[in-house]
Amino acid sequence: SLPEKLYNKRKAYYEGVAQRQRSLHGAWDQLHKALESSRALVAKAVPAAVEQLRRSRILLAEFLQDRQDFLKRTFRGQLSGIEKMSQERAMKLAGMALVSSYRKAVELLRKRRMN
Repeated sequence: SLPEKLYNKRKAYYEGVAQRQRSLHGAWDQLHKALESSRALVAKAVPAAVEQLRRSRILLAEFLQDRQDFLKRTFRGQLSGIEKMSQERAMKLAGMALVSSYRKAVELLRKRRMN
């Protein structure tokens, strides 16, 4: 009958709409979960990177003070050859530690960006 055909046609149409809505809802749920997990990773990684940068700033201040003290003593002639070499070696090691500290902070931020 004609009314039954119209009913079946409308039913198929609305079932298709409902199916698309369920699919769309599932996709939005997936996106929401991904954003929530990303936010959680950021919340963990950023404070660690900030703390690492704070430590790096402290190391930089100490390095600059030591370097300035070393240069003053060198220009005044207060360091012997052996003392000067050992101080230079210590300055190089401190410089490498400082660079390593900043690299670690950058790596923490890169990991945050990748996740």
